[in-house]
Amino acid sequence: PISGDDTNDCSEASPCQTLTHAITIVEAGQTIYFGRGTYNDRSGETFENPVPAGVTLEAITLGEAIIVGTNLPTLTFAGDADVYYLRFQDFGRAISASTGTLNLNGAEFTGCGMVFDLSDNVTINATDISVREGGSLFNARGIAEVNFSGGSFETAGPNCSGGVEIGTAWESAQINMDGMTIRDVYGSMSLREASSATIQNSTFERVSTDGCGRSATFDCSDSASLELIDSYVRSSYGYAVLNQCDSVRITGGSISNCEDYAIRSAGRLYIDGTSFRSND
Repeated sequence: PISGDDTNDCSEASPCQTLTHAITIVEAGQTIYFGRGTYNDRSGETFENPVPAGVTLEAITLGEAIIVGTNLPTLTFAGDADVYYLRFQDFGRAISASTGTLNLNGAEFTGCGMVFDLSDNVTINATDISVREGGSLFNARGIAEVNFSGGSFETAGPNCSGGVEIGTAWESAQINMDGMTIRDVYGSMSLREASSATIQNSTFERVSTDGCGRSATFDCSDSASLELIDSYVRSSYGYAVLNQCDSVRITGGSISNCEDYAIRSAGRLYIDGTSFRSND
């Protein structure tokens, strides 16, 4: 946005000003490169059209291209896409998608009410993303699949009206986490209907509400299922696991220092090799 102009052809020698304009002329297989600067409504962004399928969005320099969502709608993806090293800030909903596979690498999200709003048969592969000071990480419906590898989600909330969650999965959505750190988030991971989550090698610390009425780090109900593998739940403000669902399996790892019971269970519960320390 520093030197671009939307009357240009969006080439390297003649860059355009906005992502809004670039996505109207980009073709599948091409990459939109972002120079240093802030992309927002004041620079001409409207996000009135979705990012076309088959397009890559990439910051030229890590962390120096910032897309600000204040006064703007969600950034919608129409199909397969790759996103590299962009920063998203102050969106109500940062990314929406309902089909295709969206790969995000090294993306940063700050102050977003929700990071991923997903439905139907979309797949999200999020590698080493950083999420801070916002609301929910995801809302997933249909047969949406969300795969987190590495990365972190920290310091979200408090919001006692219920606007902060790790995320909610509905219908047959599937959540997979491997090696992620979630810390100081004032809300649960909620699994509803026939959704499922597999969490491995991940850490949850000081999660669920404090001062808003106690909840649980993992809240599983209906015919949903949860599997925790070699993961760590520490200093939960409520229960570590509230099991009112079809199946909860916990293998290895540890649950420690919860203010309420480590697990409250009214459904099928399987535990193997998990350490419990200093829980009420």
